Amino acid sequence: MSNTPEPAPTPRPDRPASWDQVIAFTTAAFPQTEERDALIRDMSDRHQTGLAKYGTPLTAGNGRNSLIDAWQEAMDLAVYLRTALEEVGIDPLKQAGPVSFTVVEPKHHAILGMFAGAVQTALLLKTLLMGNDIEKAGIILGLEAS
Repeated sequence: MSNTPEPAPTPRPDRPASWDQVIAFTTAAFPQTEERDALIRDMSDRHQTGLAKYGTPLTAGNGRNSLIDAWQEAMDLAVYLRTALEEVGIDPLKQAGPVSFTVVEPKHHAILGMFAGAVQTALLLKTLLMGNDIEKAGIILGLEAS
């Protein structure tokens, strides 16, 4: 599944562009800051890059499996963040648990959290793609309902 390319997107002019929806959510959900505004500009740039590459905006119902795309991107995010940690000499396995042997700067602590979140996201998506329900994914991640 991970090496099977998804088909080129089919144009769906009847559907809203997904980047427009993400930008609208980001604008509404997060307070206006220099960083949020820069992110919105970056999102707009990614939208334009996709239009140039595929000739159509990303939309729902475009013939691709969005969960497969998301799963592949989550795996990529995890490996990029793990590489960033390696570059500053941080091993997430040594940071796990209540005792930490390395003093971690706040920005590296944030990267550790994003790395763990990316792996969790990839695992949740894989669980769903395998046809298992979200409760099984929660059990796998140790998030059993009480």
